[in-house]
Amino acid sequence: MRLLLRTPLPIKLESIVRSPEAVHCLGVIGFMKKLLAILFTPSLLFSQVVVNSGLTQIIDAPLGTAQTLNIALQNNSDEAKRVTFSLMDYYNDCDEGYVYVDGEEAIESSCRPWLTLENSELVLLPREKRDFSVLVNIPSNYDLPNANTCLFINNTALVDSVQKAGVVQFGVQIRYGVNIIYNNPSVQSSVDLFTQSLAIDTAGVDYAFELSLVNRGNASTTFHTKASIMDMEGNMVYENTSIRQSIQPQQCRKVLLENIDVAPGTYELVLLHEAQSGDVFGVSESITL
Repeated sequence: MRLLLRTPLPIKLESIVRSPEAVHCLGVIGFMKKLLAILFTPSLLFSQVVVNSGLTQIIDAPLGTAQTLNIALQNNSDEAKRVTFSLMDYYNDCDEGYVYVDGEEAIESSCRPWLTLENSELVLLPREKRDFSVLVNIPSNYDLPNANTCLFINNTALVDSVQKAGVVQFGVQIRYGVNIIYNNPSVQSSVDLFTQSLAIDTAGVDYAFELSLVNRGNASTTFHTKASIMDMEGNMVYENTSIRQSIQPQQCRKVLLENIDVAPGTYELVLLHEAQSGDVFGVSESITL
């Protein structure tokens, strides 16, 4: 078992107060959720082209080799359907989630330049099933632990629609994103669970902590977090273990710790993230509540 301790930890104190504008915004969000529930009915979802293979494709091939990925497509409609394909780089931000980069120049950890698509678009006949192939040529000199990009599969109109004056045209086209991840076997496989930040919610009766965690390694794992809070005399005043979650390389996860009922004061916070392998990654920090 490894135990890695890191400090200090960026801490943000938050007091959540809902203004009338925020309440109005929540009402709009509730309306949009109901609207989406109506739009995304099974009849709509299954009247277009769907992806039957996994939405995460992991490549572990050696450097300097080639591999073909087959993406399984199925037209669930009784009409011919057209899909288009595009590649876009992304990175993971713990606050913003997946951030997609729309540009010709690839980011440093991108495998987009390695990929050759079978075609930029396809037309699937009614009820047709077929594979869409992506050729991956892995360079021999790549030295980073992993690389990634995203393949977007877009349902589009078979024939471009013509706008008519005074007619509002409305439709929902489903788009799938297939994450393509390369794990470099020439770099030793490792997990590195790094606590990026901690937000403390002070609005409720009890405190709530939200941790932002990123896997800086090149291997996937599952983990859980054990949090302990001790007073200045070394007495344990709070202890809790989070649910186990999965995490991929370069992916962020949130860990929420609620109902922290402690008196205002200064404490020592210890966070231990235990991976599936038994390795433990920890951080300790003095906090004032």
